[in-house]
Amino acid sequence: MPKAFATKKVVKTPKQATKTIKKTEKAPEAPLLTRTKSGSNLILDLCLLMDCTSSMGSWIERSKVTLKEIIDAVKIQNTGLKVRVSFVGYRDIKDKERFTILEFTEDIDLVKNFISKTRALTQESPADYPEDVQGGLNEALKLNWLNNSIKQAFLICDAPGHGKDLTTIRDNYPEGSPDGFKI
Repeated sequence: MPKAFATKKVVKTPKQATKTIKKTEKAPEAPLLTRTKSGSNLILDLCLLMDCTSSMGSWIERSKVTLKEIIDAVKIQNTGLKVRVSFVGYRDIKDKERFTILEFTEDIDLVKNFISKTRALTQESPADYPEDVQGGLNEALKLNWLNNSIKQAFLICDAPGHGKDLTTIRDNYPEGSPDGFKI
């Protein structure tokens, strides 16, 4: 079963963040959702990554629903915050359609439609268990992230990346990503 991982937790209100600071005497893990010094609203860049290989075939439809639920939850929990969403679907290293990418946009319906059209594809290369997680993350890093935005990413996958440092299961690339990407 695929797992969803969040890289950051967004605090719902500045009041909750202030309480966290007072209780722990440390800065909160998530940034405050307040206005910047210039008075403009903060922006959230939300990147959604999904394994789109054939092993996800039975999970792909549920994963699409989950990603759409994440978008809706982020929008509801952060009213007044400008939200930009991107999508990176990745497959494996030698697959014909290695990446399916949608750059950051505020058009939530466009993102949801794009995700709806994403499909799991059969692998082109001899089957192994790991997928090109490193390549997917690299593509996400190349997106047009805003310098002053709050950054959040979710990854849905059912297999680790390539390399004996990440898995002991049959791997066509035991030395890791042939592109040199590291996790």
